[in-house]
Amino acid sequence: MANTIRIKRRGSGNAGAPASLASAELAFNEIDNTLYYGKGDSSGTATSIAAIGGDGAFVSLSGTQTISGNKTFSGTVALGSSATATTPASNSNDTTLATTAFVTSKTTGFGSGSVTSVGLSLPAMFSVTGSPVTTSGTLTASLASQTANYVFIAPNGTAGAPTFRALVAADLPSLTGTYLGLSAGGTVSGNTTFSGTVALGASATATTPSTIDNSTKVATTAYVQNQGFLTTAVSSVALSLPNIFTVSGSPVTLSGTLTASLASQTTNTVFAAPNGSTGAPTFRSLAAADIPTLTAAKISDFDTQVRTSRLDQMAAPTASVAFNSQKITGLADPTNAQDAATKLYVDNSRLGIDFKDSVRVATTANITTIAGGAPSTVDGVSVAANDRILVKNQTTTSQNGIYKVDTVGTGSNGSWSRTTDADGSPAGELTSGAFVYVEEGTANAQDQYVITTTGTITVGTTGITWGLFSGAGKITAGAGLSKSKDTLAVSLAGSSGLETTSGLALTNTGVSAGTYRSVTVDVKGRVTAGTNPTTLSGYGITDAQSSDPTLTALAGVTTAADQIIYATGSDTFTTTSLTSTARSLLDDTSTSAMRTTLGVAIGTDVQAYDATLAALAGVTTAADKLVYASGVDTFLTTDFTSTARTLLDDTSTSAMRTTLGVAIGTDVQAYNAALASIAGLTTVADRMIYTTASNTYAVTTLTSFGRSLVDDADASTARTTLGLGTMATQSASSVSITGGSIDNITIDGGTF
Repeated sequence: MANTIRIKRRGSGNAGAPASLASAELAFNEIDNTLYYGKGDSSGTATSIAAIGGDGAFVSLSGTQTISGNKTFSGTVALGSSATATTPASNSNDTTLATTAFVTSKTTGFGSGSVTSVGLSLPAMFSVTGSPVTTSGTLTASLASQTANYVFIAPNGTAGAPTFRALVAADLPSLTGTYLGLSAGGTVSGNTTFSGTVALGASATATTPSTIDNSTKVATTAYVQNQGFLTTAVSSVALSLPNIFTVSGSPVTLSGTLTASLASQTTNTVFAAPNGSTGAPTFRSLAAADIPTLTAAKISDFDTQVRTSRLDQMAAPTASVAFNSQKITGLADPTNAQDAATKLYVDNSRLGIDFKDSVRVATTANITTIAGGAPSTVDGVSVAANDRILVKNQTTTSQNGIYKVDTVGTGSNGSWSRTTDADGSPAGELTSGAFVYVEEGTANAQDQYVITTTGTITVGTTGITWGLFSGAGKITAGAGLSKSKDTLAVSLAGSSGLETTSGLALTNTGVSAGTYRSVTVDVKGRVTAGTNPTTLSGYGITDAQSSDPTLTALAGVTTAADQIIYATGSDTFTTTSLTSTARSLLDDTSTSAMRTTLGVAIGTDVQAYDATLAALAGVTTAADKLVYASGVDTFLTTDFTSTARTLLDDTSTSAMRTTLGVAIGTDVQAYNAALASIAGLTTVADRMIYTTASNTYAVTTLTSFGRSLVDDADASTARTTLGLGTMATQSASSVSITGGSIDNITIDGGTF
C-alpha cells in the first residue's frame, strides 16, 4: 500500500489562516482555497503565518476571478480579445478606458465633412503665430517677454492661475520628496475582472475589436481610426513650442494628438526671466537678485543660528562696547599686555601669589604611570571624572603639577592629564608662587600648597616643588589646650605643677637639690621626697639574697670552662668536668626529656612495666618451646617445630607466603575488589553476573536465547541470531532499501 503525507487542513467552517502553526508547517484552508506557511523561529512556534499559494490569495494564470482594489500596471497590459470594461459616463473626458459603446455614442451623426480651420489659443505667457491653419501649416507658440527676475508662479497667498512675478518670502518653503518605484512583469491568462479603478500606463495596449459593435469592449485608437468617421481637408498640422517643451505627434497629417511635455532641465534651475534685463524666460539657477529681502521671522532658525555663533565669529567692533553695568565672567587669565585682567589676577598680582582653582585632593606618594596607571583613590578619597588633583610627590619632579581625572578606571588603570590652567599652554601658567587649596583627604585636607621652584618654569621639563604654605585650617586644640579663632591657650590644672608668668615653668616641690638613693614621685612625675638607705629593706628589696656562708664559699671557687661546682663538705666546694653529654642531660626540662637524652625513652628505648611482660618473665622455657597465652596475663609453652621456625624466621610476609606455598599471584589469587564483590554474590542456574557500578556486581537472568546470542562467534552470526537483515549494517545517515517496501504509513498534519 502506498504511503501518504497529509498536511494540516480545514474542510469546513471559516475562511482564514489557522490560529497558530509550527515553524515551517503548512496548512490548507479549503474554504478560501489558500495555502498558509508558518514563518520564523526555526525550532518552535511560528512568529507569523503567511499565505503562500492558492487562488484564494493569488491571481491564477487561468480561470475566472474577481480582483478587488485599485491596481496600477506600469508595464504593457495586453488585454485579450474578450476583454471588457465598464462604459464610462457620457460626459467623461479623462484617462478612463473607452468602450466601443462609449465611442459609438460619441460618433453617432458625425458623417462626412471637412476641417476648414484649426486655431491655437494659449495663455498670455506665450506668443502664438500661424493661427489659424486653414489648409496646412504650423501653429507656433513662443514665450512672451517678461520683467527681469520674474518667475512663473501661482499667486501669493491665494489660489489662482500662475503668472510671472517676483518671488516673495512665502514662496520659499522647506521641501521634502518621497519617490516610490514599482516594477513587475508577466502574462495573466483567463478572464480577470477589476472591481476598482485600473490605471494603465502610457504603453497600455488592447486587442482591436474586429467588427463595429455597441458593447463594453475596449476600443483602441486603431478601432477609432478605422471607422472612417472624419474626412479632413487639413493635410498637415504641426506644433512648435519653446525648447522648455518636448513636442511629439507633430505634424498631424490625418488624425492624431499634438503632445507637449516639459523637457528635462539642469538640476535646481528655475524658469525665470533674465537676470538684470528684460527678455524671454529660460531655466537658470536662481541669482541673488531673484530672492527678495527676507525678515528674520521668515527664517525659522534665524535667532538660533545667531545665538549659537561665537563672538570670535562676529565682525570686530569699531567702537566702544557698553555692557549695561553687567559683568564679563569666565575670562581666562591674561597673557599679553592688552588682554583683559580678571579680579583674581589683579588681587593675586598685588599679593605676589598666583592663585589657582582649588583641587579636590593631593597625592601622598609617587604615581608610576599618570596616564593609564593612575589610582582610583587618592589620600583616602575616591576620585571622580574631571576632579582636579595636585600631584606633588613624583620621583621625577617635572611630572608634578595640577591634573584632572579623564578616566577613573578600576584600581590603578585610570588616566589623568594636566588641567588647561596649568599645562603650560600658553607659557607662564605655572610660576614660582603658584598657590592651590586642597579640599579633601586624610592627610592633605585644608592644606595650602605653593610652588617654591624659582626661575622660569617649563611644564613637563622643569622640576617643580610644591611646598606646604599653610595647614592652619587643620589645627585643633589638643588636651590641655583651648582654641579661639587663631589663638591657642594652655589650660592649667591646680595640681599640674606648672605656672605661667612671662612663660611656662615648673613649680617647686619642696625637695632640696641633691643626690638621693630612694625618691618619692607624685602622680605628675615630680620628686616630693628623697632618702639614702643602707640596707636591702631600706631600699624595700624583698627578693634579694642576704649574706650567707655557703654563698661566700661558692664565691671563692675558681671555675673554668666545662666545669661544674659540687660540695665536698659543709660550706666547702670544688669543681669537676661537665661534659657536653652531661650538659645535654642537665638542660632537659623534664624526666621524659632526660630519658630521651639518655636513650632510655619508655616505650621507645626501654619497655614500660606491663603485667603481661611480668607474667611472661615467670614462664619456664626449654629448647624447641614456644610461649603462648592461656588466659589474660597467663602463659604456657608448647613445642616449636623446625617447620614453624622456618616460617617465623622469614623476613617478610612475601617470604612467609612462599614458605607456606601460598604466593599471591602464583599459588593463590591476589585480592581484587571486583572479585570480592563477585565472591559475595549468590548464584543459581541460568544467571549472569554483570556490573552495577565500579567493582560492584549483581546477577540477572540469562535466558536460553541470551545464551544462544552470547555464544555467537562474530557480529554476522549475532545478526543472524537476532533475525536482522542487511539494513542493520548500513550508515545511519545513508540508509538504502534495496528490496521490500514500507507500506501503509500515513503522516497526517491534522486539521485546524
